[in-house]
Amino acid sequence: SSSGSSSSQASTEELGLRHVEKDVVIPKRVKARATAICQEYKAAFDKCCHGRTISMLWTCSAENDALQNCLKNAMTPELYAEETERFLREKAANLKKIHEKEAAASDKQRK
Repeated sequence: SSSGSSSSQASTEELGLRHVEKDVVIPKRVKARATAICQEYKAAFDKCCHGRTISMLWTCSAENDALQNCLKNAMTPELYAEETERFLREKAANLKKIHEKEAAASDKQRK
């Protein structure tokens, strides 16, 4: 049953994702989205930590646990898929702009 992972890997490569995009960029975007989803828990944790140093480790453990649980639940395969699609759309749009600028520059040089 390694075919499931290899087929998803193949589809990611077909989509034109480089390793750094798949392993760094997409997870970073997913974490940012999850953090936004869990903003209420993050705010409670930040408020608890404010003005504390080492004591935050035990004083704010409940807030930290709630935040980590929210993040774990928010970072679903569906969210990864959404962010991958969004990233690929943005990448395609940026590449199109670059190609249009290059074509325009090349047209100017010909004239």
